[in-house]
Amino acid sequence: MKDICNLVGISKQSLWKHQRRVEHKVQTSIDMISIMVKIRKRHKRMGCRSMYAAIQEVLPVGRDIFEQIGFANGFKLRTKRNKVKTTWGQRVEVHPNLIDGLTLTGINQVWQSDIFYQKVDNEDYYGVTIEDVYSRKLLALHMSKSLGAQENVKALKKAFQVRAGQSLAKCILHSDRGSQYISNAHKDLLKSKRMKMSMCKMPQENAYVERVQGTIKNQYLSEYELTSTNLCKVARTVMRLYNDEKPRRAHDPLRTAVTTQPIVPGHRL
Repeated sequence: MKDICNLVGISKQSLWKHQRRVEHKVQTSIDMISIMVKIRKRHKRMGCRSMYAAIQEVLPVGRDIFEQIGFANGFKLRTKRNKVKTTWGQRVEVHPNLIDGLTLTGINQVWQSDIFYQKVDNEDYYGVTIEDVYSRKLLALHMSKSLGAQENVKALKKAFQVRAGQSLAKCILHSDRGSQYISNAHKDLLKSKRMKMSMCKMPQENAYVERVQGTIKNQYLSEYELTSTNLCKVARTVMRLYNDEKPRRAHDPLRTAVTTQPIVPGHRL
């Protein structure tokens, strides 16, 4: 060994240190992969950045190295595209965008809602989501086989149950221009809580709940063997995992014109 070291012009000590560094990197990668595997057992499509944020203990690597290890070992997510349109366009009743330029200071000021498509037993099902924009809490995840307005009413009632006992006066429900949101039953329910209606012109103006739906659909529901009998139970499980375990960024950069200032993130109240 000494002759070989002399031949290449390095000392045995340098060779030993190099071997130790390699061994340390290998062991660190093994430890990080073990952590990722453990998280993915519960959150089957959680991204590497979210996994890093979810880990409480201090890691021996930074976020970028953690992501590189994950990507190199097959943990990079591939986005699943949705080609089904769930909005019923209408020109009868359009409400103005009330959240453009609005600065939020607490919960129950702006809720966002949208509808997404989900294939179950080779049939079309739909999910209605409602999110509190300030706290990022998912207030409702209602799954059904119907795209009718009555399902939006059911989702709204579920959100009311989550915030039972709290004043919702002047809270804005922001959505797209789907006809489900202007049904008389839906509007009457909002009026009963003294809530306001708001609608976007472009999907970017409803981006917070759009992003939530992408996470719910692509990182959670897609990993279950969904059936018509277990769908509601799975939805409750996914909602709990999202609200109680999935981390969110401490300072979420604005992606829409919802507010002129960064929304101060709060707890998922």
